[in-house]
Amino acid sequence: MTSHKTASVSNRQWPHWLSILLFAIIVVALWIFNQPYITPLLLGFIFAALSYPIYNFLHNKIKFGKIKSGLAAFVTILVLSTTFITIINVMTRELVKEVPKFGIAIINFLDELPDNESVIDFSKNFSLTKDDLREGVEVLKARAFINSNLTGQNSSDKNISEIFSQENINNAFGVSRQAFNYVFTQLLYLVIFYLAWFNGLVYGKKWLDDLFEITPLVDSEIKEIKQDLTVGIRNVIYASLLSGAIHTVVVVLVMLFFGLPNVTIVAIAVFLIGLLPLSPSELGYAIPIILLFQVNPLAAIIFIPIAELIILYTNYVLLPRVIAGGESGNPLLILTSIFTGLVIFGIMGFIIAPVLMILIQTLYKILVSRIREEKDLLIQNKALNA
Repeated sequence: MTSHKTASVSNRQWPHWLSILLFAIIVVALWIFNQPYITPLLLGFIFAALSYPIYNFLHNKIKFGKIKSGLAAFVTILVLSTTFITIINVMTRELVKEVPKFGIAIINFLDELPDNESVIDFSKNFSLTKDDLREGVEVLKARAFINSNLTGQNSSDKNISEIFSQENINNAFGVSRQAFNYVFTQLLYLVIFYLAWFNGLVYGKKWLDDLFEITPLVDSEIKEIKQDLTVGIRNVIYASLLSGAIHTVVVVLVMLFFGLPNVTIVAIAVFLIGLLPLSPSELGYAIPIILLFQVNPLAAIIFIPIAELIILYTNYVLLPRVIAGGESGNPLLILTSIFTGLVIFGIMGFIIAPVLMILIQTLYKILVSRIREEKDLLIQNKALNA
């Protein structure tokens, strides 16, 4: 009796619409409960996919039985995080070392600008006199120090009661509360990111297998999806590094060619700006252009449109092509997904959104392939029946 009941249950047909409905309910529920933290969650899973080869290598080397998965994931995260923090620390120390020199160079540049013969001769083409240049420099210096009141330099004439007024105290508490909330939120995001990274390494493969198990995909299609996602994630990282490297190389070559100072600090700043998705890379080029203007104003004017063309080509042509990864991807869809991802997920949308778009494009390819196979099969059947 029991075996007959079991057999009848196993032979029961599962409606296709019910599978779609249950899958949709699961997706919507996951989105609702995780939406406030979707960015660190997705970013953690993406980092897990990127670092999985290291985890897999350690997992095969560690001989600790049941804890080998957790230990391998912990060591992977520790090594990569330490490496990343070390790199950031070295770059920060270089910046701190060079910032005073750069600040002095900028001040000297502004002071010497009205007396620079090259600048004076070039300015005559625009009917600008030496007095006009000196007046412009004073305006720039005044704007640079316009916020000095914030440091309390001009508050010596205020008495204690004005400084510690109820309004100022309330403002101070408000700023402190906002700062605390911001720090707490960022720490929470960081914890969720590391937990997602850890769980993605330990359970990610099983979760993917379970997910593909409930989808009507064959093994070849599952393999294609995994391959495209892995390549897509790597291409996003490669594109970001390539962008920073291109802008850095261009700026460094120009500065070395014209003998401009502070190459190290400018190179680091340009590289960091170039890493950001569709960043305003003009900020990185502004520093060498200002310094070049003092040495060769005509070269600085010519370099401005050249730099803008390099920025436009890198951000809007090269990066989407690299992320798309060949003929199978669509650079335009990748580019639009980056813009949308930045709005939805913040700066990490540069990584998350293209990966999701690559998944959508892969599913579209699978759908088109299936439809074509069904059409070819239908044509073959008609030809056999004719």
